[in-house]
Amino acid sequence: MNVVNLKTQALDDKIATAFDKNVTSKIVAGVLAKAEASLAKAAETAEQARTRALSPSLTSKEVADAKRDMDDAAFARDRLEAAIPNLQKRLKCLRDLEEEHRRREKYKKVKAERDALAEELARNYHVLVDKLTDLLTRLAANEADIRNVNIQLPGMLIESKEKFEWLSTADDIARGVHDFEHAHFKKSKVHLIPPIPRLVQSIKLPKVTAAYGHSWAWPPERDPTPERPPGVPDHYLPILASRKNARIDK
Repeated sequence: MNVVNLKTQALDDKIATAFDKNVTSKIVAGVLAKAEASLAKAAETAEQARTRALSPSLTSKEVADAKRDMDDAAFARDRLEAAIPNLQKRLKCLRDLEEEHRRREKYKKVKAERDALAEELARNYHVLVDKLTDLLTRLAANEADIRNVNIQLPGMLIESKEKFEWLSTADDIARGVHDFEHAHFKKSKVHLIPPIPRLVQSIKLPKVTAAYGHSWAWPPERDPTPERPPGVPDHYLPILASRKNARIDK
């Protein structure tokens, strides 16, 4: 057996390994790359062996040997030409299977995280909603009182060491909004401060039990039917409702 056949036999074993049950796409990709690289050389070797076998200068013994070499070289080339498409299909199949396996593992991981979060949410959300709703309700009421107080600040008619300055809201103090606005005002050449979201107006908390339509634990649902003052006609009720809801939004 000549050198070409030895090399081909070694590659044949590698190609056969590519079709084993537990082989990976990485191994098959390596075998495919070697097969493709070997094909050009095999084709060149086969053509050289054919040229030599057809040479009129060979003796009868040399012709027999040359014909055997030509057949072996052509067979090695043909096997590679047949193997490469099958290796390509095998590689694609393995990559698809590995991708499917990866997706399934990711699915299982994400589903397990989802289930844990759902259980934690079901256990804790209603408690958080109750606490936040209670806090926001008291904040909203206190902010309404602060607006009224700031409109009618105590004067200096009664001597006192206390200072009755403009009151910031609990939201402002807890989040440092007043300090931020003051610092921004001092640094800005154009004294325009972008609006800062306020908790009472910005937070939305869905109710624990999902439902279609308006289903918020916060903000509270608006009253579409305001009390009718004496002597107010029906067509004026929508205006009263809009004014009442506007006060809630402030």
